[in-house]
Amino acid sequence: MTSRRRDLTLIQRRLKMRKPIRTGIQRLVPIHELGDLPKRIRKTLEIMDPSYYYFRLGTIGDGDCLYHAVLNLIYQKYNLAQNRRTKTEICMHFKKYLATNATLHDLHFLHLANQYNTIHRYKKHLITKGQWGTDEDITFMSNFLNVNIFVFQVIDLHTRIKRKGKPDIFRIVTEVYSPTCISYTTFDHARPTIFLYNFNNNHYESIIRILRDQAFDIQNIPEELRVISAGYPPILKLARHYVRQCTISGDLIRNWKDGTGALYKCRSDMYPAIAGWEYPDNRGFCPPDKPYAHTIIRDHRIEDIDTCCSGEALAGSLALGQFDLEVTKMLNKSRRPFGKSKLEGLKIKHSAEIGTLSDHGVPADMATYLLEAYESKMNPIKEILDKIERTRGNKDLDHSAIDIGIEEFNIRDDDESKAVLKTLAEMGYTDREVNRELFQIYRGDISRIIEHLLQMEEKADSDSDDDPEYDSDEDPEDDHEDEFREYASEDITFDEDGDINVRLKSKKFKFEGKPIRLFIGKPLISGSYEGQRSLYYKFKDQDLDDDYERIGVIQIIDTVGGKPKYESDFFRDNFERIIADISSS
Repeated sequence: MTSRRRDLTLIQRRLKMRKPIRTGIQRLVPIHELGDLPKRIRKTLEIMDPSYYYFRLGTIGDGDCLYHAVLNLIYQKYNLAQNRRTKTEICMHFKKYLATNATLHDLHFLHLANQYNTIHRYKKHLITKGQWGTDEDITFMSNFLNVNIFVFQVIDLHTRIKRKGKPDIFRIVTEVYSPTCISYTTFDHARPTIFLYNFNNNHYESIIRILRDQAFDIQNIPEELRVISAGYPPILKLARHYVRQCTISGDLIRNWKDGTGALYKCRSDMYPAIAGWEYPDNRGFCPPDKPYAHTIIRDHRIEDIDTCCSGEALAGSLALGQFDLEVTKMLNKSRRPFGKSKLEGLKIKHSAEIGTLSDHGVPADMATYLLEAYESKMNPIKEILDKIERTRGNKDLDHSAIDIGIEEFNIRDDDESKAVLKTLAEMGYTDREVNRELFQIYRGDISRIIEHLLQMEEKADSDSDDDPEYDSDEDPEDDHEDEFREYASEDITFDEDGDINVRLKSKKFKFEGKPIRLFIGKPLISGSYEGQRSLYYKFKDQDLDDDYERIGVIQIIDTVGGKPKYESDFFRDNFERIIADISSS
């Protein structure tokens, strides 16, 4: 037993935990279990905050792990849910909630447009199940939910070393970022903070803290262990470290409120509060009485920008405030989500009107959407400007509280949608959530919805065929979750607790003339290795209770003398690792 495993065992006993703390810094931790952090990250957090232990908290690996990891920390109902199905339903509702509230203002102010060139594209990204979360989503969630988010990351860098007259060798260099830098990250000392863990850009997990020498119940984690309160001194220290590390590397920070005013110059001698300058909120909305948003260049570098608000127009742009949300409601109901090329074409069509609206502070993209929506009006320009005037200064924009009961994104319960859903139910398609999503995707076209459902049925039928028999003398079980889509999704089942069960077959092979035992999963059901089977191995340095490690895929390509002939594909350097493992015996 290693010294670290011994330490974790002692911590587990001291905290009266029922399940062991998982080791292996790049293995998925099952839900409702804790995992160890890399030494450098653990030291950073526990030296900064010595009253606590810091651990990873397992998240579901279904492609939406970023959102699961955030919900693990900020939403108690999700945290208390005991099975994967409930957590997944909450997660999808949460993603639709985010999509519902994403505005054109967010797209440009938070620089989401660097990755998503239209607001509809970003909304579609958010509502698509299994669509991997990105840095832009972290920026959006941080500002929309009004919480600081720091991500701690481990990445394996694979290097090939060429040797003259000898085979090349491969080495892995592990980089640890504590925390990692994300462009346009914002920080506010007056809002709470959460921590996330990411390995190899493939999977996100939550980071929680646990008071030393105090019993801990993983089934009911108090908020103070999941979310760190505003103004907590160790967080301010971490924020200073982030600025030093990330501004040197060229990554950008935005509207950084550390309480000192040293970085964010509103209310400074340059932009004094007495002259009417004010901070926008953390999402970038200016208050109604200071409606002009001014771009402020920080430290003489054109790319280092912040935003201050003023009551004077000067060179600022009019912040539309509440009207931004009114336009978002209109976009959510739109049947015509414009792609980038369509949007550019409409800008040419409406160029004169867009120029007029631009003079009144309406951005070009928003003006284009509005002109299309008001096209049938007698005087669309006047109608739009009157609407802006009525709604822009109605009220302050409150930060959103998480309300999972919010109406789902772009799902209309009008007569048309009810009729389509009723028809589908009468045909035997009773999964209302799936039907609603398809209604959204195909814009109510019932023939295309049915065609999609039939394809789903055919896929399910083909995946349920009997598997080829293997010469097996063992049949161990392994709990395994995998989100790595380039490796594909395992054909899995759920046990009565809602946890994943993967049934493995044992098979003997020869490596370098030495017999070894590998374990083979069921056919993969998606991804670039679809139809092949996962290949697992347990290395000698793993403890008995460690999970099998997925090392590659295997498939039968022929039969020779009645025996199957296999072809395998090993991920990364696993072949060399196995050779080294069996050579050590």
